[in-house]
Parts: sequence; structure tokens; C-alpha cells
Amino acid sequence: LALGVFTAGGAAAARHMGIVPRTTGGLRGVVFGSFVHFSWGHCCWNALAVVLLGPVVLCAASSNEATGDCEGVVRFAAASAFISVSSGFCVWCLARPALHAGASGVVWGYVGLLVALTLRRRDIPVGSCLLVLVVAVCYGCAALSMAGQRRATRCAPDSNDCPPGASLLYEAC
Repeated sequence: LALGVFTAGGAAAARHMGIVPRTTGGLRGVVFGSFVHFSWGHCCWNALAVVLLGPVVLCAASSNEATGDCEGVVRFAAASAFISVSSGFCVWCLARPALHAGASGVVWGYVGLLVALTLRRRDIPVGSCLLVLVVAVCYGCAALSMAGQRRATRCAPDSNDCPPGASLLYEAC
């Protein structure tokens, strides 16, 4: 819901709440950058990944020594907040000087958390592991394909000089 509300703000919301690396004004994006997206397609792809991985992370957080359902939800919320802020801070510190926004950092944080929990506990269900693997492969392939196309064509995704499918891959990331 928050993704849609912030994305409805359009480009102005992305400019005000996105991450601009190594600038004072870009620091607010460390907190809000995961909620703002440049387009509805970008928002939908990120929302799909969060909707698929979120319940898996919630189940994983709830199944570890949690005494009640509420404790699992608190762990999920704390993990989500930590992943969102830490990925935003890493973008602010390390990314190229441009406007950045989107929940991809949260998606990859969920993937990393689930991989770490699987390696540590070895009791995450196989179906959940397969779902994480599918999301990681889809995101990774889209990002690598788009990076290769950007190097080869140097096109903007909203221009007419992009190869077919480049805009769709851009939106997925």
C-alpha cells in the first residue's frame, strides 16, 4: 500500500524522496527511497517480489524460538526496517551520482536474509527456498540483461531507440 501511495506522487515524489548519493538532501531517501518508484511498472515489479518474499520472511522470522505470533511480526518488521535503511544507506554511500529509488534493495535483503537463515538453521521449507531462488534468478537476469543492453545501446528506457524488451527489463529492476 505504501509503495502505491508514494508512487502516486509521481516524479516529484521520486525527486524529493529518492536517494541522491553523498548529498545532504539525499539522506531523506535513505528512509523513503524504498517506497518511491519512478513508474507504475517499476512499482508493480518490486511489489510482486515483496509480496512473494515477505510472507516467506515472516514465516522464517516466526518459526525461530518465537513465543507468539506477535513476536514473529515484530521480528519481521524490524528486519524489514533494517534492510530498507541499510540498503538505502549503502546506495547513498556507494552509488553513482544520480537519483535512485525503489524496493530492489529490500527484495535483495530478503533474499540474503533467507539464504543466511537457511544456512544457519537448515529448516526452511524447500518450497520457500525455491521461491527465493526463482525471485533471485529473475531479478538477477533482468539486472544483468539491462546492464548489458545499457552498455551496448546507451539508450534511455523511455525513448524509442531502445531494443524491444529493454523497457520491461528496466522496469523489473
